[in-house]
Amino acid sequence: MRRGRSTRVFVVVFFTVVLTVWALLLYKVVTDAPKEAEGCMDVAPDCKQFVIKGRCRESSVRDKCRQSCGRCGQSNIREVHGETKTAPPSIGATRARDLPELFIGDVDLKLHKDTSSSEALDFLLETHAGLWKKASVSSLCSSPVHSAGGGDIVRKIQHMQPPLDSPKVLCMVYTMEKNHVTKVKAQTATWASGCDGFVAMSTVHDPSVPAIQVVHEGPEAWENMWQKVRSIWAWANSTQIENYDYFLIGGDDMYVFTPNYKAYLSTLDRKKPHYIGRRLYDPNGKVFFNAGGAGYTLSREALKVLANNLDNPKCEPHGKMFWEDVQVAKCLRFFDIVPVDTRDNRKAERFHPVGPDHLVHVAKDNWVATYSTQFIHGIDGISNESISFHYLSPDSMRAVHVTLKQCTT
Repeated sequence: MRRGRSTRVFVVVFFTVVLTVWALLLYKVVTDAPKEAEGCMDVAPDCKQFVIKGRCRESSVRDKCRQSCGRCGQSNIREVHGETKTAPPSIGATRARDLPELFIGDVDLKLHKDTSSSEALDFLLETHAGLWKKASVSSLCSSPVHSAGGGDIVRKIQHMQPPLDSPKVLCMVYTMEKNHVTKVKAQTATWASGCDGFVAMSTVHDPSVPAIQVVHEGPEAWENMWQKVRSIWAWANSTQIENYDYFLIGGDDMYVFTPNYKAYLSTLDRKKPHYIGRRLYDPNGKVFFNAGGAGYTLSREALKVLANNLDNPKCEPHGKMFWEDVQVAKCLRFFDIVPVDTRDNRKAERFHPVGPDHLVHVAKDNWVATYSTQFIHGIDGISNESISFHYLSPDSMRAVHVTLKQCTT
C-alpha cells in the first residue's frame, strides 16, 4: 500500500519536472527567436555594427546575432541607418526568412549621358586610340575588331529602331568593387545609357557608378554566385517591380546593343511571363536555360514568379553553386516558364555567350556548340539583329560600341 503511494508520488514529481523543463526550453526558444519588428536582433546593440557592415555571420558576438542577421524586415535595417521609409513588399507568400536583405543607399538608376553622339564616339577614339592602333573611324569600319572575323561580325549587325512605346528595361550587372573603374566604367561609357535604368550589383555602395552593395548568404565568391543572384532578384522585385517592364541581368563583361534589344522586346507581350536570352541545354541537368554571363531577361510577371519562390525548397534556396543561370531555369520550370526561342527567322542567334572574335571559329566540340540546339557554325549562325556578346574586355567593349555606332546600317 505504502509502496503504491510512493510510486504515484514519484510519477507525479517526475512528470512535473519534465513539464517544467519543457516549458523553460520553449520559453527560451520563443524569447531568443528573432522578431519581425520590436526586439529584432538585427538592430540589437551587439548586432548593429555587424548588420551595417554585412558581416553578422562572421562575427563572434552572440549566436543570436548570427542567427538573425538579415532575417528582419527592411524597415528594421532602415532603423539602423536612422531612416523612416516604408518597407517594400515582403518576398513570397510568407517572408523569405532565409534570404538576407540588401543594404542599399539612394542611387539614381538613370544614366544621364549620351554615349551615341558623334562627340562621345570621338572621345572614345581619342582616349583609347591604342585599341585600333590609332585608327580613324573610316579605317575602323574596314578592318577587324581585335582579331580576324570579329569586325566582320560586328559590322553585319543591323541597327534596329525600337518603337516609341518600347518597354522600359532595368539593366543589372553583377560585379565587385575592383571592377568599377575598369569593366563597369566601360559599360557606362558605351551601352548602359540605352537602358531605362542601370545599376551595378556590387560589394560596395557607390552612387557615382551607380552601384549597390548586395548582401547574401555565404561568401562573395564565383562558386557562390547563386546566392548573390538570389539577392539581386529579390531586390529587383521588392523595390523596382512597378518601375520597369523587363529586367536584364548579366556579367560586367557583357555588351548589349540596346536598340536591337529593345526592338526585340517590343515584339513580345510584356504582360506575359517571359524568360529571354541565349537558350542552351544542360545535358547533365537535362534542362533548357539561358546563358547567364551573356545576359538574360525576365518580364515583370516572370520576376514575380521567381521572387515568390526564392525560398521554395524546389529552388534550392541554400545552394552554394556558380551555375546561377541553370538554377533560375530550374526554378522557373516548376511554374511552366521556360526559355524563349530568341533566334531570328533564319534560326540565327541574337544572344551570344562569347565575343564576336570567337564566334566564327567555334569548333564542333566547343561547349557553345555542345550546349546549343541546332547550332549553325560560322557567320550564318549570327543574326543580323544580334543583341549581346559576352567575355569582352573593357577595350573590346569600346571597340564593339564604336563599330556598331559608326559602321552599321
